[in-house]
Amino acid sequence: MRHHKEKKIMPFSAEQMFDLVVDIEAYPSFIPWCRDIRIISQSAHPNGSIIKSEMVVAFKSLRESLISEAVLCGDKSSIEINYREKLFKYFHSKWTFHQRDDGSSMVEFETSYEFKTKIFELLAGAFFWRAAQMIVAAFEERAHKIYSQSPNSQ
Repeated sequence: MRHHKEKKIMPFSAEQMFDLVVDIEAYPSFIPWCRDIRIISQSAHPNGSIIKSEMVVAFKSLRESLISEAVLCGDKSSIEINYREKLFKYFHSKWTFHQRDDGSSMVEFETSYEFKTKIFELLAGAFFWRAAQMIVAAFEERAHKIYSQSPNSQ
C-alpha cells in the first residue's frame, strides 16, 4: 500500500479551506485530470454529512469513472473520502483543517491506496504520488485565486 501526506500553512481560515474542498462541483475547473463530476446523493451522518459522487478522470487515452463517498465533519475540521472501484483494492484520503490563532490554517492532506493489480501498480504507482502533490497544489492555487481577491480573506 502506498501513502502520501502533506501539510501546508495557508493564509486563509480553516473554514474557508474546508468550503473550498467541499465545493466538488468546481473540481473539473481546476483539478488536473478531473473531466466531470456529479453528486449522486447527500445524506446525514452522525458526525456531519455524507456526499456520494461520481468523478470522471482522464489522462491521455485512459478514462475512468470513480465513485466516492465523502464524510464531512459537522464542525468543518475534516473530510474523509473513500473510493471502492475496480482499479483500487483500497483508496482513502483525508483532509484535516486546523485553525491557527493568527487567522491562517494548517491544512493536512493524506492518502493511502493500493491498486488491484500489480501491473497497474507498477505502471501508475509513481505517477499517483506525483498526482497527489499536483492535486494539493491545485487546491492551494485555487484558494489564493478565490480568497485573495475576496473582501473576507484573511
